[in-house]
Amino acid sequence: WDEPVARYWPEFAAAGKGDIPVRWVLDHRAGLAAITASLPEGAAYDWERMTAALAAQAPLSPPGKARAYHSVTLGYLVGELIRRTDGRSLGQFLAEEVCEPHGIDYWIGLPLELHGRCAEFFGETAGTLFDRSDPDSLMVRAMAQVPAEDFNTARFRAAEIPSINGIGAARGVARLFDGLAAGGVLDGRRLLSAGALAEATAEQWHGREGLLGHTRRMGLGFALGLPGHLAMGPSPRAFGHTGAGGAIGFADPDAGLGFAYAPNHMYSGPGISPRLSALVDALYAALG
Repeated sequence: WDEPVARYWPEFAAAGKGDIPVRWVLDHRAGLAAITASLPEGAAYDWERMTAALAAQAPLSPPGKARAYHSVTLGYLVGELIRRTDGRSLGQFLAEEVCEPHGIDYWIGLPLELHGRCAEFFGETAGTLFDRSDPDSLMVRAMAQVPAEDFNTARFRAAEIPSINGIGAARGVARLFDGLAAGGVLDGRRLLSAGALAEATAEQWHGREGLLGHTRRMGLGFALGLPGHLAMGPSPRAFGHTGAGGAIGFADPDAGLGFAYAPNHMYSGPGISPRLSALVDALYAALG
């Protein structure tokens, strides 16, 4: 976690980023929430172009100090680290090492033969991560390469844009988190080592982040339980992540459960989706 990203990706050291550790990428403190270079339309579908732009990008805020959700760039940063160390793309690695062996119905880079299973994604973008009403905001700049109009296209579904276009069934996401809630074991098979899971779910920071203005407790890649701010039940040991339009997947080790909600109608109101809150409340009421 504390090795410099540049150890694995030498070009990343440009523009004063040589000392940024992997840890700050995973917990959104790398200072790279947006790309400032002017990129052509469709750049999000060009892996080499996006990763080259990130390698050249100077931090927008002091690394390790400022916290801002890396809504799009995180996927390219992590994906390039995987490619440099393993040789496979993030989507390939996820399919071959996690989803296929464990029967998890989830993809980054959806095979063409599965496109017919996709629900159409729709709803108002005002008030969401895709709201473009303030072009100078960090949020709009962070999302500049990924127009919401692309979401229902075959090109978008087939691409690997790792932190923004994961596609799967809610049952598949819940199955993944079920294994994580059980300490990284799913159906008696090791999904993730107990040590790696413990480190990934240890709190890195707690406070307000600068892209959406949300209060969060962050682990390494995972958001951690924070009642009143995330609908992940009452346990501070819960961990998971939100998704577009009010979606969520989380694990609760105390209750021994994995949960996922994947709506196709995007919630655009303030705070937590009332429907999601009601579902999670009903779940825990049923558990007693």
